[in-house]
Amino acid sequence: MAREYIDVLRLPESMPWHYSQAVKVGNTVYVAGQVGAGEGSIEAQTQKAYESVVDVLAKAGATMDHVVRETVYLADRSKLPEVAKIRETFYGERFPASTAVFSGSGDGYDIEVEVTAVIDE
Repeated sequence: MAREYIDVLRLPESMPWHYSQAVKVGNTVYVAGQVGAGEGSIEAQTQKAYESVVDVLAKAGATMDHVVRETVYLADRSKLPEVAKIRETFYGERFPASTAVFSGSGDGYDIEVEVTAVIDE
């Protein structure tokens, strides 16, 4: 089965490693972790991370309605309520299977969101 490599933004040459923001195989889209880079508060970082997920999915021909699995990495467990409020605005009433991983220090990246989407045929 053919693979389509999807990138919305061009990564700087200074990145220590390179990756694709998503890979589409058949009707499944695997989105790499998206962060709220350059943003300050956990709310701003969460908003930016989910907006990036939306942008990557759109380039693959998918929407948040197609998301079936999500992993959210948080540096600080106590920020979960703030994250949940913003997350709900992207999903509405139906949520994918989800896992939250509390990772300790995020080195300025306090949230990372990774999803898998399946596009209806």
